[in-house]
Amino acid sequence: MARAISDRPRARWVFLRGAEEVFGGEELLRSLLEAAPATILATTPAGRLLFINRLVTHTSEALEGRTIYDFTAPRHHADIRACLERVAATGEPGSYETEGESAIGEPAWYESRVAPLYRDGRIAALTIVATDVTARRAAEQRLRESDEKLRVAVAATDMGLWSWDAERDTYTWDARMLEIFGLERPPSSVAEYAALVHPDDRDRLSERVAATRGGRSFEPTEYRVRRGDGALRWVQVRGRVMGDGTEVGTKVMGGTLDVTERRARDERLRQSQKLEAVGQLTAGIAHNFNNLLMVILPNLELVPLVPPEERLALVEDARQAAERAAELVRQLVVFAGKDAPAAYVVKDVAPLVERTVAICRGTFDRQTSVEARVAGALPPVSMDAGQIEQALLNVCLNARDAMSDRAVRRLLVEVAALAARAPELGRHGVDADRAWVCIRVTDTGHGMDEATRRRLFEPFFTTKPPGKGTGLGLASVYAVLKAHGGWIDVDSTPNVGTTLALFLPAAEAGSQAVPAPAERRERAAGHHVLVVDDEPLVREVVARVLEDGGYRVSLAAGAREALEVFERTRDGFALVLLDLSMPDGSGRDVCRAMKAHRPRQPVVYFSGYPLDEASEADGVVEKPVGAEALLTAVDRALGKD
Repeated sequence: MARAISDRPRARWVFLRGAEEVFGGEELLRSLLEAAPATILATTPAGRLLFINRLVTHTSEALEGRTIYDFTAPRHHADIRACLERVAATGEPGSYETEGESAIGEPAWYESRVAPLYRDGRIAALTIVATDVTARRAAEQRLRESDEKLRVAVAATDMGLWSWDAERDTYTWDARMLEIFGLERPPSSVAEYAALVHPDDRDRLSERVAATRGGRSFEPTEYRVRRGDGALRWVQVRGRVMGDGTEVGTKVMGGTLDVTERRARDERLRQSQKLEAVGQLTAGIAHNFNNLLMVILPNLELVPLVPPEERLALVEDARQAAERAAELVRQLVVFAGKDAPAAYVVKDVAPLVERTVAICRGTFDRQTSVEARVAGALPPVSMDAGQIEQALLNVCLNARDAMSDRAVRRLLVEVAALAARAPELGRHGVDADRAWVCIRVTDTGHGMDEATRRRLFEPFFTTKPPGKGTGLGLASVYAVLKAHGGWIDVDSTPNVGTTLALFLPAAEAGSQAVPAPAERRERAAGHHVLVVDDEPLVREVVARVLEDGGYRVSLAAGAREALEVFERTRDGFALVLLDLSMPDGSGRDVCRAMKAHRPRQPVVYFSGYPLDEASEADGVVEKPVGAEALLTAVDRALGKD
C-alpha cells in the first residue's frame, strides 16, 4: 500500500529569520491543530483512527481501536472506503461528503478532504480534514425547496419566463417561452422579437422598449404574436425593470402568458351578452310597436263605419300613434349610434335651454315649478341643436314623471361653464385642457336607489307603469351626449330627488356661434319632382303631399324605371327624390348615372336607413317624415328656404 515519493514534487516549507527561536516543530503543529476551524484526523489506509485534533464527547480510551466508519452513516461507507483506497494507491488527494457526528455528538454533515502522509518516502497514513458543512447544506436544501416551489408555481401559471439585457440587446428564454412562441431558440434582438409581433400591435411594444430604456416601469400589456408555425396567438407580458440605482433600465425580467383562450372566452361572453341585449331590445320594440299598431289599425278600420263628424278624432288618434312610432324609431337609431352624421353647428347653449324650459312651462302641470338659471357667459358648443334639445327635453320629461305624485314639484335647469381643469373633468378622463358646458337638471322626485341608478341608461328599462314610457328616453340621451363627446353624471337620493348633469365640450378656440337661419319662405309652385321608391304606398302618399304643396310629380317604382323616366323627360326635373334601397338597383348608382347625364341635376336621397356618407347627393330626407317636414326639405333642396 506504501508508495515512494522520490518522483513527486515536495512542498517547500519556509521559516523566516528568528522563527526557530519561537517555533519548535511540535509546538507549531499543536498550535495549528488547535486553531484550525475543522476536525483533523489521521487514519491508516484502512480507516483506523490514529489521531484527532479535538475531543468533546469521547475519551482517548474510548477511541482506541475505532475506525472512521464508526462515526459516519453506513450508507456512505462505500464512498469513504473507495476514496481512502484511491488516495493510498495513487498518492493523489481525494474528497467525500458524509453524514456523521459533530464534536458535541449531534448529527452533522462533513466535507472531508483526504491526503497521504509520507514517512521514509512511503505512504504511512492518511490525513483527513473534515469541515462541518451542515449549515451550508441546510441552506442549499432550503434553496432547492424554494426553487422547486417557484418551479411548481410558475408551471401552474403556464407562464414562460424571460429576461432582456437592454444594454447588450440579448434575450434569455426558458423552455415554456420557446413553447409559447413555437421556436427553438429565443430572438437575438428586439428587432427580431418585434418581427414576431402583429404589425398592428408593434407600437405597443415600442412604447415598452422606450420606457425600459428610459428607466421607467414596465407596464403589463397584451398583444398578438405570430408563432413559428404561423399560428396567431394573444400573449400577456409582464416585467420589471432591474437596476441598482445607478444604472437603471439595463435589464428587464418578466413572464409571458398565452391568453388566447381567455380572450376567445371573453369574446364569446361578449357575443352572448350582445345576443341577450338584442333579445331584450327586440322584445321591447315588439311590445311598443304592438301597442302603437293597436291604436292605428282599429281606428283606421273604423273610419268608414262611423259618422263623418267622428272620423277626425279616429284619424287624429292614429296620427298621434304613428308619430310616437316614428319617434321610437329615431330614438332606437340614436341609441344604436347609427344616426346620420349631423351637420354640427357652433351655437350658444343658453337659447336652446331657455326654449326647452319654455316648452316645459307651457305643457307641465301648473303645480310644477319650472325654473332656468344661466350662470354668466357660456362658451359656444359645436352641436346638432335638434338632438341636444330633444335630449334635454327627455331629461325634463323624465323629471316631471318622477314628481307626478309629490307634494313639492320643482324642476330647476342650471347652465354653467366649466373652466379648463375643473375637478369634474378629472373623474372622467376627458380633455381637461378645454372648457366645457354643464346643464344640470334637478327635480324633487322620488329619487333612485343604487340598483335603479345602475340601469338608468339601459334601453327599455323603465320604472313607469305600462303605457307610460318606452324606456328609451334616457338611453337615447346617453347616446346623444356620447356622440357629441360628452357624458352624463347622475346624483340621486331616495325620497329627496335627482340631478342629471349633461356635459358638453366647448367648441375649439376662436369658434363663433352662428345665428339661426331665417324661418320659412313662400313656397314656389309648379316645379317638377321625380319620386323614386319601390313601395307603392310610399310613392302615393309622397306624391299626394307634394301635389298638395303645388309641385308636379312623376313616379318610378325602381332603379331601371327611374333612369327611363329621367332620360325621356326632355325638360328634366327640378328635383329627384330617390330611394336608396331598391330590389333592381342601388340608389347611389342611379344618382351617379343621373349626374353624369345632367351634372346640375339636384338629387335628394329618401332613405329609411341612416347614411354615413352621401357626398354625391344634394341632401338626405330620412323616413318617416311628416307632410310639412317633407315639403320643407324639398323647398330647401330647391333653394326656396
